[in-house]
Amino acid sequence: MYTDNKRGVVLISVLLIVLILSGISVSLGEIFFKSIKRSTYIEFQSTSIQLQRNMESLGIDLIDQNLRYNKGYLTKNDQLLKDEIFFESNGFLIRSRLVDTSNCFNLNSLLISAENNKLPNDRSISVLSNMLLFLNYEDRQIDSLIDQIIDWVDYDDQPRSNGYEDYFYTGPINEPRQYTSKRTLYDFSELNNLPASREFDLNDLKKYMCVIPYSEKTNINVNTLELEDALVLASYLGISIDDAEYLIMNNPIDGFKTIEEFKDAFTNFLPDKSMNNFSTNTESFYLMSDTIYENYTFKSKSLITIEKGRATITTRTYNN
Repeated sequence: MYTDNKRGVVLISVLLIVLILSGISVSLGEIFFKSIKRSTYIEFQSTSIQLQRNMESLGIDLIDQNLRYNKGYLTKNDQLLKDEIFFESNGFLIRSRLVDTSNCFNLNSLLISAENNKLPNDRSISVLSNMLLFLNYEDRQIDSLIDQIIDWVDYDDQPRSNGYEDYFYTGPINEPRQYTSKRTLYDFSELNNLPASREFDLNDLKKYMCVIPYSEKTNINVNTLELEDALVLASYLGISIDDAEYLIMNNPIDGFKTIEEFKDAFTNFLPDKSMNNFSTNTESFYLMSDTIYENYTFKSKSLITIEKGRATITTRTYNN
């Protein structure tokens, strides 16, 4: 009887040891599998970045060729914007396309760089107010958003009427505690730092507004306007959205060579209108790239800016 009990204890102990070892084996197997998967993705990511850098070179070459040989203005039917760049290499598929950055309101244009500060740009403030009024936001909401963007970017510590400086963002009622950036915006998502943004549908605003890093200018290329750009056009020209849609729908397929041609074609709509932000060409592009390998996908967005007649990479964003 004692021997049987002893054998039972030994059997249970052996089974318990086997169970523990099995659990350890499964755990090690999961860790090993995750390690392999992580290593594979890191290798995929590294290869994708290299491939997308190659695509950047192709994109720059295409823009430089367009600058060298084009007719001096860019239209939405230009092959530069219509053609997709793609190739396959060792199972990798990479696709890229150039996107015109014109025709959205650049939030960085709300300020103008001065010697020791960034000062409010009254013209841009008025345009953004018009846009938000078109979107049915209230004056109180609009003033708060604009003042908080300006305070977030400018160098001084003096809050505007509806703005906030570091005293608020570092205070106990704000989480996470942080300091204002005191620089131009890098990405539209920075608006999430502002309390006023909670009263806005930021996904909706992104249809009409953007952030172009290092640039304080909004450029409207009248030749690449689409119907969805009517609100931006109406806000700049101080006309109704219906009139803005009329202008866009009646743009010639081949585009305008100069802004003077544009004004002459719509003289009844544009008497004495300021055209400082308007052109018939584009000053920067986004190169949007996707790399696909089996079940992995890697995205990048490269800002290509034209400076002194040459295209250069200004910023890169990955998997955003």
